[in-house]
Amino acid sequence: MTTSRTGSIASHVPGRLRLRHAALRRAGVVDDVVVAITSGEGVTSVTGNPRTAGILLLYDVARLPPHEAEALAWAALVEISGLADDDRTAGDRDPDEPDAARVEPEATPRPSARTRFATTYRKIRVPVNLAMLATLGGSLLALGIGRKAHAALGVAHLGVLALHLVQYRRRLVS
Repeated sequence: MTTSRTGSIASHVPGRLRLRHAALRRAGVVDDVVVAITSGEGVTSVTGNPRTAGILLLYDVARLPPHEAEALAWAALVEISGLADDDRTAGDRDPDEPDAARVEPEATPRPSARTRFATTYRKIRVPVNLAMLATLGGSLLALGIGRKAHAALGVAHLGVLALHLVQYRRRLVS
């Protein structure tokens, strides 16, 4: 993925280009960029979405080479949104441009908080589910032993169930 401080080419395979940029969050900018790109030769379709701050460009590779599709999309974005062409980093520019400075690749970015939570959640999901099943089964078996054992295992089951519900709280509320 080619990135800059404010935008990126999220994906690009010949015939399909997805461009994201903060300026595309404004509906007027998205509409104007879509119109500007649509007029390009070889462009099959262009759709934009201000909610995702993105443009999806579908084009005919035989009539519009991939590097020209990128240039067309960036040129339309720069022209419409009023960005300076300097808002693109060296990774965004054509390597044949004369003053394209070389930028060293950045270190691997830290995973988002959501990704870290999901990883932690996966590690504890199975043990919590097993503990829930074990305490429920133990509580039912303890009915034959006595009320105190049944009550103690029932309370333990409620505690593990609370952990389970905390994991699924977003799904329960929505």
